Amino acid sequence: MHTLRKRLRARGNRWARRRHGSQLSPVELQRNRIYILPTKAGIIFCLMLFVILIGSMNYNNSMGLALAFTLGSFVLICMHHCHRNLLALQVRYGDAEPVFAGQNARIPVTLINNRGYRRLDLKLGLDGETIDAIDLQGQDSQTFYLTYTTRHRGRFAMERLQISCRYPCGLFQAWTWIYWDTAVLVYPAPAGRTQLPQYSGGIAAGRTAIIHGDDEMAELREFQPGDNLSRVAWKNLARSDTMNTKTFNALAEEDLWIEWTGSDLTGTEERLSQLTQWVVAARQQGRRFGLRLPDVEITPDDNPVHVRRCLTALALFP
Repeated sequence: MHTLRKRLRARGNRWARRRHGSQLSPVELQRNRIYILPTKAGIIFCLMLFVILIGSMNYNNSMGLALAFTLGSFVLICMHHCHRNLLALQVRYGDAEPVFAGQNARIPVTLINNRGYRRLDLKLGLDGETIDAIDLQGQDSQTFYLTYTTRHRGRFAMERLQISCRYPCGLFQAWTWIYWDTAVLVYPAPAGRTQLPQYSGGIAAGRTAIIHGDDEMAELREFQPGDNLSRVAWKNLARSDTMNTKTFNALAEEDLWIEWTGSDLTGTEERLSQLTQWVVAARQQGRRFGLRLPDVEITPDDNPVHVRRCLTALALFP
């Protein structure tokens, strides 16, 4: 029974996907997008109503017939309001921020009610998980975040968003599916037993490059108009009557290269996790670093865009 239900659900998903196709944000829910069926409580209620109707007809009981027709009208009104609760609702969705594997991605979804009446008991679902019921006031909008549990690195497309309701009495459930063009980028989980290397490419640890700066005096040169007087070698002037200016050098660290061959791990996923940990550590230390992967080389830099580019390359590594 469970297998049959699963097959029927999968076939229904494929049919709805072909019927609606992918939708660009925002999406307005029209009548041809909204489905409605009775719930278990609704089926039991209708069966009870049918028994009352048959019994009243059999015994020619006018009070029973009046009750059956009154309850039947109530069922039709509930069905109308349940369908109306979703009709013309606008849905706007955005992209989730990249996360590391094992973290929860948060996908923003905004519901917009352009009608003057309230919409009650709305539920949003993603991959079988739903958030609490939502009440939306007339001429109002609210933004909610759906949670997607990530397990592996890569780019994962969201299959569909489901919006449903059982308002007003739980006798019917109306729902719609939105097939959206959005995806979650998942970086490898940062992990590894090796600390960030302090050198790369065979450069000895602690080796530095010399650039012009203010750390260490390098030499004296002849004074030129416009030189800072605080850098004049006054003691040398007193001894030799020659006015010279002191020049300085600064010590700068070599650019760090985070390389595929820099880890002694053999598994692809373990190695990617180690490289991700080094990228995060280099960012935290403010180091300029580059990334070398098979068929990919990203030149050194230290800004947030560069960090994201490196993490993306690790996430999408074949």
